[in-house]
Amino acid sequence: MKTMVSPGRYGPIEGPVDDQVVFAQYRQTGQWAPEALCLLETRLSGGGTFLDVGANIGLVTTRSCREPERWRTASSPRPTMSRC
Repeated sequence: MKTMVSPGRYGPIEGPVDDQVVFAQYRQTGQWAPEALCLLETRLSGGGTFLDVGANIGLVTTRSCREPERWRTASSPRPTMSRC
């Protein structure tokens, strides 16, 4: 799988070149699902646990890593995603 690194709001992220949804939007806009991330940050503002099941390249989890009092786990059922 061919990958590339793209800069953006969550820092440099490596993703598959052929991605046409998640990483493609990050490459074009520098962010992913800003409304969902805002909601998540509001819900976990006092700490908590977040499970990102179907994480793809982990953009939601990466964004939540700014808060040290949160526990987070990300997994993707697509084996090629774990190589990025």
